[in-house]
Amino acid sequence: MSHRRAGGTTLIPLTATGPSVGTADMEGRLPVRKLLVPVGLALLLAVANVIPVTASEGSKRVTIDVHGAFDSPTGTFTARGPICGSGITSDVVIITSRGSRLFFDDRKTFTCADGSGTFTFHVLASVRPCDPIDHGTWTVVGGTGRYRELRGAGKDIGRYFPGDSCNADGIDDTFTGVMGS
Repeated sequence: MSHRRAGGTTLIPLTATGPSVGTADMEGRLPVRKLLVPVGLALLLAVANVIPVTASEGSKRVTIDVHGAFDSPTGTFTARGPICGSGITSDVVIITSRGSRLFFDDRKTFTCADGSGTFTFHVLASVRPCDPIDHGTWTVVGGTGRYRELRGAGKDIGRYFPGDSCNADGIDDTFTGVMGS
């Protein structure tokens, strides 16, 4: 395959039929950068949507809603998925500031109300000061009782209440992802 540079853009011959992305030159070649952006974006979206779902054999989707007031040492949670339906949470959090963002490194422990055990997430999240929402990821790092062999990972969205993160009384987190043994 021969490549030719035209005006600072590398051109590659197109051999596929059907609609193409970008604009080919007079000889039917497409600029590499116009092809790589949509292909790269498609691969990124595919990986982001496949990896959590295929984390392990037998994994099931989970949603956990946590309500935590900043003036209380514990929060409460309700859950849908392969875990208990409700309980309390506790946190050990390290907060650091870099540039215009705050970063949270949290060990969040969930204690099930039904006595079936506990499980702990390692949560990494960040927020711009005074934004109303933070974003992060979570991974299961431990468990007891029924959750001793629990595995899982996913995303976290935190909504500060009653307003933004600078004036908040607490945070409502929604953890979504997959879990299984």
